[in-house]
Amino acid sequence: MALQRGEVLGYDFNRMVVEFTMFNQSKTVRCAISTAAMDDLEGRHDVKSDQREEQFVRLRDVIEERTSRKFFEGPVESERPVVLRSKDLVKQIAYLSQSSGSGLSLLLFSASARAETPRR
Repeated sequence: MALQRGEVLGYDFNRMVVEFTMFNQSKTVRCAISTAAMDDLEGRHDVKSDQREEQFVRLRDVIEERTSRKFFEGPVESERPVVLRSKDLVKQIAYLSQSSGSGLSLLLFSASARAETPRR
């Protein structure tokens, strides 16, 4: 069973993370994702501090899926938040691409596929 969506708590400038909650049945699980991890997911590194919550919302489905996976795969201390870092996202890299008429769509590629993609 996956964790369920909670609320966005906001961007913590000092820790450089966006904090949010998820639910494991009826229990609240505190979570966070580093700005570096979000930048890696989105494939860009020019996001300003005041844009971090918007970035989180764009990537929310992927972030929550990966947070849920990390929560259930490994030992998590009940009093500490589940924190996603870039190293947690090594196996999947996400790109946002503009699709005609349908807004932004999220495409997932393996790290090896990205490495084989020629740069323009």
